[in-house]
Amino acid sequence: MNDNSDNFIVACLVVLFGIPALLLLLNIYRAGVPTQMGFSWSQCDFIETRRKTADSITGSNRVVFFGLSNVVVGVRTDVAASVLQRPVVNMGMNANLTNGLIYEVLETTLKSGDTLVLILPYFYFGADTRIEDQFFVVRDYIFDCSPTAYRRLSAVDFLRLAFAQNPIQVVEGVIRKVQAQTGVNLGRKTLPDFPLFQPASNGGAFNASGDWMLNSERMRASDYRDNVQRTSIGATSGFNKDGDSVLALKAFLSHASDKGVKLIATWPAAYISNHEGLAQVAEEIRAFYRENRVPMVGEPDDYLYPIDRYFDSANHLTTEAAEIYTREIAEQLRPQLEPPRLPN
Repeated sequence: MNDNSDNFIVACLVVLFGIPALLLLLNIYRAGVPTQMGFSWSQCDFIETRRKTADSITGSNRVVFFGLSNVVVGVRTDVAASVLQRPVVNMGMNANLTNGLIYEVLETTLKSGDTLVLILPYFYFGADTRIEDQFFVVRDYIFDCSPTAYRRLSAVDFLRLAFAQNPIQVVEGVIRKVQAQTGVNLGRKTLPDFPLFQPASNGGAFNASGDWMLNSERMRASDYRDNVQRTSIGATSGFNKDGDSVLALKAFLSHASDKGVKLIATWPAAYISNHEGLAQVAEEIRAFYRENRVPMVGEPDDYLYPIDRYFDSANHLTTEAAEIYTREIAEQLRPQLEPPRLPN
């Protein structure tokens, strides 16, 4: 009787701790293998597209523009390169990624000698980013797209995401990983590129320089003004110095500086219908960058464009307006990038 009881207790402990432990190990093992399930196919391909484009643009004096989708669609590298006479990289990232995940690819692509231009939207500084905000996107990204991204999570968030994984997705990832490592054909074909992130010449969204090509005025919806006006409500949301977004940025700035990257910040283009509170937010942003030894160029009012320059939101410029914005930003940056002149 006692032996049976002991065996039952052991079996319960195995089930209670063994299965969760196995699930954790399988997720860690399969990390970095896209599965074409959930959001991972598009997320992983977007990240990989940005990485490949950045790596293809070489030079010891690159200028890298970084922000969220405001930079993806709002910076034209050809215009910036013409003004600055330097190789230029557009590293706008996806706002759906939280808890510092947007910095992972950036950290691996930056090189000593690069100049990083930070153009983060106003709402970034007020956000207290939580896993819940984009739970399923982050869940699918964290193990499918990167072999190391899960390390950036707190222990609690890591466990929550690991145990929320789609079991079919986990098994698929493991099979693909085994096939890749052993060379044994397990019937899994290489995933095709996500159609949207094909080169523009093939009907996709990006040109060879990584610039977004689908925001021209002729492609804009007739009700774009309503969409821009609606999203302008959230264009500013205060400054949350203790929020995950600000803390992640602060940690990243330290990392980039230690790596030998020159840092400069400037202001985003934004349609803000009500300017109340904007001056205070702008001053707190200035203070933040000053405390972290990052110089700023320009003034917020320089880039508060009228509504007809936006495509579908208060942070997304049309292609035509992006050329104007980029030229103005580049002209502001040029004195910061020119080598100091020796006295006569």
